[in-house]
Amino acid sequence: MSEKNPAGGKVPNRVGKYVLGRELGAGSSGRVFLSHDPYFDRDVAIKLYLLEDGLSESRRRARRQPFFNEAKLAGRLRHPNILPILDAGEEGSIGYVAIEYLPGAESLKSWIQPDRLLPVATVVGIVFKLARAIEYAHRMDVIHRDIKPSNVLRSPDGEVYLIDFGIAVHAGGLQEETGDKPTLAGSPSYMAPELI
Repeated sequence: MSEKNPAGGKVPNRVGKYVLGRELGAGSSGRVFLSHDPYFDRDVAIKLYLLEDGLSESRRRARRQPFFNEAKLAGRLRHPNILPILDAGEEGSIGYVAIEYLPGAESLKSWIQPDRLLPVATVVGIVFKLARAIEYAHRMDVIHRDIKPSNVLRSPDGEVYLIDFGIAVHAGGLQEETGDKPTLAGSPSYMAPELI
């Protein structure tokens, strides 16, 4: 594989013990690949955080922050509607997070199109499950900060999973951050109005 990524670095053939396969998607903080864990003989999704070459150490630290957030905060969450993080690591300028792979899952973004709307009863069930996942994360002092359709997966059997804790914060960290000049984090179309 070893192709060039938009940030200027190379996408390796493997990271840690994981053999990278085809790209599943990309977001603002990285790219996700279908990968294989040879030790457990299972497929996983690997999210790569690729850093540009030539960044100063302070910029490098800032760009790695989503990786550390996701690994530290979401890695300790265990809830049936939060997609579990299985592993995380760093190799050179690449950080990676191994996430459970859900074959055939789609983000809710694909289900909000006028010709693909879900029945109201199904939507109510999705909202209920997500509310339970969010409430659990809050009890664990984790605030997601980017809940939107593309960060919710729906599996073929109808289960829903909250994903992408890259800009999540510890509740105590949010209190420190929201001093005189709060940092805008999240997707404005899905943020509470008072945060914009």
